[in-house]
Amino acid sequence: MDSSDLVGEPALKRARHDATERSPAGIPFPDITGLWAVSVPDDRCYLFRWRQAADARRFEGIQLGVGEIRHGYVTRSGVVRWCSDGKKWQGQLDPTGWCIRDGCCLSIACGDLGNFAAMRQRETDPMAPLDLCTDRSRKEFQDWADGLFFSLDREGKEQLLDADGQQVMMEWEKPYVEKCAEELKVTPDCDVLEIGFGCGYSASRIQDFK
Repeated sequence: MDSSDLVGEPALKRARHDATERSPAGIPFPDITGLWAVSVPDDRCYLFRWRQAADARRFEGIQLGVGEIRHGYVTRSGVVRWCSDGKKWQGQLDPTGWCIRDGCCLSIACGDLGNFAAMRQRETDPMAPLDLCTDRSRKEFQDWADGLFFSLDREGKEQLLDADGQQVMMEWEKPYVEKCAEELKVTPDCDVLEIGFGCGYSASRIQDFK
């Protein structure tokens, strides 16, 4: 993929980028292998699974439920771009390697679709044993739990979604959840077992009392 495929990038900035890519600075290309949740305001969340190619600057993968991506490319400076489902995507990988910010999405047919943000998802080892979860209901529950992923809502706030994009926990619930935890009146002598899925709001508040 050449520099003409960059999405909405000014010519001067693109020239500086190309010069950086040609320089033998020895800076490694960022590793973006993994599962990514891409959030587009006023639309929905998309799941992508990427794998870095041998030359490190290219990557391949799929958009879950849609199909293969094309022209996956990452620069040493962390610019990430790819094409899928009639759209061009480009954003800036942040220094932690866990977020893509300042994203821009274009429809190849219709033009600008708006901005996006993406978050790398924490995954369990796909080769790890299922701890003898042979019971069908337990297996189905495990599959559902493994499909949970973090994303950002249209206001840029954290949310936990299931594999179908349904909300499980949202950042706006944090004050309420913390208040519920405070009502437990936990002391350093208490033992607390918390069971459930969420963003860790109640668990963090409980630890404050420990």
